[in-house]
This record gives sequence, structure tokens and C-alpha cells, in this order.
Amino acid sequence: MKKVLFIAYNCPPVGGGGVLRTAKFLKFLQHFGWNPIVVTAKPAKVSNFDVKLLKEIPSDILLHRIKGITPFFLLRVLKKIGLSVIRQWLERHCFIPDKMAGWVPFACRMSSKLINKHSCEVIYTTSPPHSTHLIGLRLKKRFPHIPWVADFRDAWCENPFRQFSRDSHRYMREEKMEQAVFASADALIFNTVSCRDAHIKKYQSLIR
Repeated sequence: MKKVLFIAYNCPPVGGGGVLRTAKFLKFLQHFGWNPIVVTAKPAKVSNFDVKLLKEIPSDILLHRIKGITPFFLLRVLKKIGLSVIRQWLERHCFIPDKMAGWVPFACRMSSKLINKHSCEVIYTTSPPHSTHLIGLRLKKRFPHIPWVADFRDAWCENPFRQFSRDSHRYMREEKMEQAVFASADALIFNTVSCRDAHIKKYQSLIR
């Protein structure tokens, strides 16, 4: 059976709509001849757990739960002591593209080891959080011969619910990241046809 390095920040028993998609992918990939080697984040104490989702994942799938540096504790403390202004400033200017960016170097290190150990034939990353694709971007540079599939469960810079204007420094930084992902990934998956078409229009010179 062929092996795919499957990178998802949230994975069962963590619950949520986006995790449901991940759980179903893991449940059925083996039916198509692919064995997932999973890299995911170690669940936080405040996570919403759904044990039923974990039971859907075949028991022989390897789940590697990696710790990272995240700011959630700091942000909770700032809010509790009435320093929400500082908290909002940090969220806007320091955690780019998202608050899970501190997980990226740790996940990259483990992913590289697993690729070499298991001879993975495909790298798969799913977002949000979109920092997950930065892992794929680094791995693609290190293993250019391995195809990389980037899955967008939600749009990144084109998300209508984003709170940052297009002329902001943050938006421009994230758009450069997004462009690098689109230029380097070998295949892209979008959650809707309209999302796919919007990105084809935006990056028609990059999407083949």
C-alpha cells in the first residue's frame, strides 16, 4: 500500500466541522490503496472532544501528535486581566498567518523524519489553520520529487469573513504566503466550486 504523509493541525478526538472532513478522509483513504501517516497537533486542554470521530479512524493508522508553541495561554491571561487591547494588537501583528504558526517548525521536523522512515509518496496538507500549508511549502523545498496536495477547507486571503483590509501589511504578507503555496503545490483541493473558480481567476498564471 502506498503511503501519504497527512498533515492536519486538528484531528480526532478533537471535534468540529473541519475535523469531520479529516476523519472521513482518514477513514476511506485505505480503500483507495493509500495508507496515511498522520502528523497532527497534540490536543489542547480546552479543545472540544468527540471520541466517536476517533473510533472512525482505522486502528492501524499512525497518529503522531506534536507539541508546538502557541499563544493561547498568554491571550487568555491578557483578556482576564483587562489587557484586551494588547491582546488584539498581538493577534493582528504577531501571529501570521494564524495563532498556530508556532507549530510549524516542530511539525516540519517530525514530517521530514517520517518521510524518510516510511518513504511517503505524497504530502497532503489541509487548512485551516493555513499555517499548515507552510509546512507543506517547506517540505516541498526539501523533497521536490514528492507531489504535494494542498487542501483548502476554507479560503485563505479570499475569505469574506477576514477582518483585515487588502491594503494592510498583514494581508500583503499573507498573500505572499498564499501565492507561494499555489505556485509550489502539485495539486489543490477546494471546498466549493465558487472557491475554486475565484482562485483560478486570481492565480490563473500559477494554477495549471
